[in-house]
Amino acid sequence: QKMLIARCLANMAALQDSNEQYDKAIRALRKAHKSATSLKSAKLWIRTLALFARLLSSESCSQYDVKKAEKIYSRLLNVCEKKGMMLEKARTLNKYAQFLVEQNDIPRALAIYRKAQDIYHKFDLERVVKLIQGRIDELMHPDDA
Repeated sequence: QKMLIARCLANMAALQDSNEQYDKAIRALRKAHKSATSLKSAKLWIRTLALFARLLSSESCSQYDVKKAEKIYSRLLNVCEKKGMMLEKARTLNKYAQFLVEQNDIPRALAIYRKAQDIYHKFDLERVVKLIQGRIDELMHPDDA
C-alpha cells in the first residue's frame, strides 16, 4: 500500500510539473522519494530523482539549480550502472541529453543520445533507436528541420 501511495505521489508531481506548479511538485516528490528510499524501490527512487532533476533545471522553478540537476543526473547514471538497470540507464541518458540540449550543450547531448541509442539497440528496441536518431539528426542539421 505504501508503494501505491508513493507512485501516486510521483504521478501527481509529474502532473504538477506539466502544469508548471513546481513548488507543489517538489513537495510531492520529496514525499515520494522518501517513501521510495524507505521501501528500497530502486525504480521509483530513480524516477523521483529524475523528476527532481527536471524540475531543478526549469527556470520557472523557485529552486532552479542547473548544477544540482546535473549532479543528480550523474548520480542516477551511476546507480543504474551499479544495479545493472540498463533500460533505466537508457531512459536517464535520454532525459539527461534533453537537459543538455536545453542548456545548449549540443556536443555532449549528441554523445549522450548515442549512448542511450546503443543501449536501446542492445534490447532490440529499434523504434526508440529511430526516434533518438531523429533527435540526433535534428541537432546535427538544425537548418533541415
